Amino acid sequence: MKSNSKHSDLILPKISVFLIGLTIAIIIRFALLTNNSDTGTANLFFILALAAYFIFYLLYDEFFKQVFIFFENMFKSKKNVHSSEIDENEAELYMNHRDTLNPILDIANSQEILNSNDIEARRKNWEKERINLFNENLEKFQNYTRIIFSPHVDDHDLKKLAESILIYSNGDNISIPILVKTHDLTKMDLFHFGWNMVNHFKKSKQEVAPWLKLVFSDLKDLEFSSITKKLKVDNEKGTIKIIEDIPKYMENM
Repeated sequence: MKSNSKHSDLILPKISVFLIGLTIAIIIRFALLTNNSDTGTANLFFILALAAYFIFYLLYDEFFKQVFIFFENMFKSKKNVHSSEIDENEAELYMNHRDTLNPILDIANSQEILNSNDIEARRKNWEKERINLFNENLEKFQNYTRIIFSPHVDDHDLKKLAESILIYSNGDNISIPILVKTHDLTKMDLFHFGWNMVNHFKKSKQEVAPWLKLVFSDLKDLEFSSITKKLKVDNEKGTIKIIEDIPKYMENM
């Protein structure tokens, strides 16, 4: 609603300006026709009056904008100087009275609090939770991969595919081509699989393009840019389709 209100606030004044200009031009045209001018001359003056009005309005509007910006910058400059003086006064006041502050801010006391809350243990807990979440996320995608690729690749290539996904999920790069061979899958299917990886692991399309090129033999001759552009093409078609939520998809299987 706020966006619509702002839009109306911008449009209404412009409509008003247009209607005023149009009214003036119509009056001039009518006056000329009343004074026995021909229609062509009246129409010409109608257009010239309308054009002159809008040119005048634009110049007038721009002039007042510049005046407004000038005064706004002038007041901002004064305000910044005033704020700087206040900050300096507050800093001086703090330095004069810091000894009277609550002793909880004392460095030794702060260290005591940190130790009592066992910050290191909290960090280890967070790291453990992060690793568990990563492993759970990886396992779900690996299970999805096994289900959709098992009819189309042999066991050896299925294992290589799983290892390549682990490398990708860790944010590492594959150094040598893997070249998994698929049966009855099109390039579009492999593009869709790549997009599902991007979406699941929350990575960029630019990261998955070299991975796809090195992992699947059918894509080895394509340019990175070509792969990136086609990841989501014909998303409703193919054996492997675009899936927005892999965990939910696995639950419904």
